[in-house]
Formats: sequence, C-alpha cells, structure tokens
Amino acid sequence: MRRRRRNHPNEIDHGLAELWLTAPRTHFVDLRDAASFSFRRIQGAISVSHSNVDTFLANTPKNTDLILYCYNGNVSRYAMDFFRQQGFTYVYSLMGGFEAWRKRYPEYTTTD
Repeated sequence: MRRRRRNHPNEIDHGLAELWLTAPRTHFVDLRDAASFSFRRIQGAISVSHSNVDTFLANTPKNTDLILYCYNGNVSRYAMDFFRQQGFTYVYSLMGGFEAWRKRYPEYTTTD
C-alpha cells in the first residue's frame, strides 16, 4: 500500500493558484533549470536560480505573494524557508509542481 504524503501548510492547490495568475502582486517563481524554463513554463512566471536570486531579492517587494514551483513540488517546499528568511511573508509551494500544473492547465503553460 502506498503512503499518502502529508500536505505542507503553505502548499497551494491548483484551483487557488489559477485564481492568482493575474493578481497584481503575485509572482509565480520557477525554480527549475534554465533549459526547462525556456522550453515550457507557467504563463507569466519568473525564473529564479543561483545566478539571479540576489537581483530578484533586491527588486521584489517583501509583501509580494510568491508561488514557488519546481518539477514535482519537492524543491519548492524546501525553498519556502529560504524566501521567508529573506523577509518574504507570503510564500507558497505549488502542489505537485510544474508537471501536475501542465497536465491540469495546459492552457496556462507557455512555450518558446
């Protein structure tokens, strides 16, 4: 029998995340590698990696809602702590990551 994973309190489900796609002070933050981001990403997402995290932190208001996502949701759950330590108050992880989002909302995925 497969164990069911316990949800983290700051994980956001796809239905709620879809409502926030056009919210003015919400950023979808893509934590995947640059090639994956270039190939396909959530509409309007910003790529944040080791190479540009300092710029992102310096230029993003701390009261911004951040919805973090990676491939399957594992890295983004851990990254929430990092962004909170940098002063962000509203930090969430997208349940299931990009792969789950892509399957549920292909219309909100952008390709280059």
